[in-house]
Amino acid sequence: MRKYYLSILSLGLFINCMHPTGGTMMNRSSRIVKLAESYLGVPYRFGGMNRRGMDCSGLICRIYRDFDQRRLPHSVRQLFKQGRPVIPSQIRPGDCLFFAEPGKKVPTHMGIVVSATQFIHASQRRGVVRTRWDTPYFKKRLRGVRRF
Repeated sequence: MRKYYLSILSLGLFINCMHPTGGTMMNRSSRIVKLAESYLGVPYRFGGMNRRGMDCSGLICRIYRDFDQRRLPHSVRQLFKQGRPVIPSQIRPGDCLFFAEPGKKVPTHMGIVVSATQFIHASQRRGVVRTRWDTPYFKKRLRGVRRF
């Protein structure tokens, strides 16, 4: 009986880890972060959404398509409208940060949180990179956080 119970438990854990929406939030977050990290070094290409080149919204679209086959809009503005707002104290890996130029309200850039201080985004000059988002530069440009 014990062997049967352990087999069922192992199978349940395996299925839970393999299913895109299964597992704990930490499993979900860590899988999204791993996908984001797999794109580090990809060059910037406006309108791009693959390993030959991508822009910031293309990166997010690609990550979530790889993660759970979800098709998100390839537009920073539309992604900002579509995502669920997250309060700053609730930010976790996998959430998306949206930025705008100082004095502007509409976001024009975005990236995905990978740690308490870092995010991955597609930089026009450096391609897909990991950057600190807790710097004065990004803090004054942050317009919101969304969860998909």
